[in-house]
Amino acid sequence: MSGGVSLMEQRTFTLNLQDALKHPYQPRNRRSSDQYFYSLECINDCLFTGIRTGHISVYHIPTGTSTLIFGHTSPVVSVILVDPAVISACDSGKICIWSFDSVSNSFSCVNSLETNSTLSCLIEVTDGVNRRLWAGGSAITGIDLATLSVVRTFPIPNGDFVKSMLRYGQHVIVALQSGDSVVLDGNAELVYRNAGDGVVLTAMSGMQSEQGDLLLLGNKNGFLSLWHLPAFTLDGVLSCGSEGSRNYKWPGISAITSLGGGMFVTAGYDGNMHIFRYTTNPETSFKPQ
Repeated sequence: MSGGVSLMEQRTFTLNLQDALKHPYQPRNRRSSDQYFYSLECINDCLFTGIRTGHISVYHIPTGTSTLIFGHTSPVVSVILVDPAVISACDSGKICIWSFDSVSNSFSCVNSLETNSTLSCLIEVTDGVNRRLWAGGSAITGIDLATLSVVRTFPIPNGDFVKSMLRYGQHVIVALQSGDSVVLDGNAELVYRNAGDGVVLTAMSGMQSEQGDLLLLGNKNGFLSLWHLPAFTLDGVLSCGSEGSRNYKWPGISAITSLGGGMFVTAGYDGNMHIFRYTTNPETSFKPQ
């Protein structure tokens, strides 16, 4: 193994989620114990966290302060930056475009779209002329960013489900529920398939290191696999399982995001977050299976 991952025990995040219990967007049948995280994205010194209740927590890393954004009524599965706006999606199919007001120091929803499909992730794709938003889930929906209208829908072969998407060069890497990961071109045509082990993939992210480009894949059993790109060479597998009750019904990894500097964060469906650092020292807790 060419590198390793160590747990950053000294760093913790405290997200203020109490107001989520009082907000009218929260369904009555959801308890505070169900507020696990569905998505993570680091944007301009802020960690955006999508929550089951439909809220988005915005944690300002330098100051340690956090606030909540309200706009969805189901779990927020994706938050991305499409300059200059922040775009979010929930699993019931609603997409929101957010604008930040520096005067009031708050976000407001300036536009939205109902796709009427189950969603799990968003990504911006461009062919050099047109900017498109791909919304992945039960299908890949192509959305024109200028008009926020659906222009094309790409079906997923064999009834599979898109769990996460990552742009890599001129291609898009797609993590599928079946456990496979595939590489698509700008027209959603298959370029390469990396066969998985049959365990459902639940999260994906990319990061850069001294060893080159890395792909992080999390699954429902709480294991994180790290691959070197573009060759899809497996570096190793790390257990990121829940530290809570062993009977917890969601042991998997719900989200992964890079913090830069070789560091990344994983969030479990139980609400636990872990911060790791990828190093070139193989004598770490990251061991291949």
